Amino acid sequence: EAETLCGISIHDWQDAKQAAKHIVDCGANAVIITGGHLDGSDLLFDGADHSLIKGSLIKGGTHGAGCTYSAALSVFLAKGESLNKAAYNAKSFVTNAIMHSRPVGQGVGPVNSIKSTLQDAYRYKALQDVTKAFAILGSSDDIHILIPEVGCNIVSALPYAAGVDEVCAIQGRIVRLNALAHSVGCPAFGASSHVARIVLAAMQYDSQLKSAINIKYSEKILQVILSMGFTIASFDREHEPSGTGTMEWGTAHAIKTYIQLHNKIPEIIYDRGAVGKEPMIRLLSYSAEDAANRAVKIAKALKKSSK
Repeated sequence: EAETLCGISIHDWQDAKQAAKHIVDCGANAVIITGGHLDGSDLLFDGADHSLIKGSLIKGGTHGAGCTYSAALSVFLAKGESLNKAAYNAKSFVTNAIMHSRPVGQGVGPVNSIKSTLQDAYRYKALQDVTKAFAILGSSDDIHILIPEVGCNIVSALPYAAGVDEVCAIQGRIVRLNALAHSVGCPAFGASSHVARIVLAAMQYDSQLKSAINIKYSEKILQVILSMGFTIASFDREHEPSGTGTMEWGTAHAIKTYIQLHNKIPEIIYDRGAVGKEPMIRLLSYSAEDAANRAVKIAKALKKSSK
């Protein structure tokens, strides 16, 4: 477009600067030449100074990128931002839209301009999920009997989560204090490794299975869980291949084995531990709130069976 408007072939940033000056000389107050055909950076010329807005060429659908950029730039300017800041923010916005594009039909895929908004909404929902889940655990008079020596955690992952930083959990875990469950910290993303990695592995088999809680292991607890009708699978740490993560391998192994036998994903995955490793039960669920409610039901049933 810039080449058509000014009649200058643009092969590098020096050409872009000449084109921008020519367009301003034709009457524009300022010009932004996007660098999708160069190195992904953009050139801003306000009639006096040139500014390079750094960027890079990224993979993703670019259909609608120009319109999205123009619309975002207009919004940031309407909010009162300087031209330079508005251009920077608009570039960041459209970059995220390209990165999170999804293929639709044939040809170049469209940008996903609402991804960042949805991501914020999903993060809020996950934080609320974990907050409500701990409120359920914290108000239970029985749940403390299921808290392992190492503590427990309850998590809620974002849709399509790819790492522990996209999984919300309680900072510092949940511990037993005066026969009650207490949170060491607040819900936060990246606060769990153990339980988060279990959920990330489980999501490979069901993307909606984004929550879990780990609870104490004992044969008695296992029998109570079985009597309640939960579906159960397990793994043996001694069979873990070298160079793998225990939670990733163990969860995947237990799920794959159970699917082969029963054609569905188990609700409970446990292991009997190893030297220096506490045995553990993990309860999988579609929400942290549901996982907490199930854990409380198990604790009540365990307490009742012990009378």
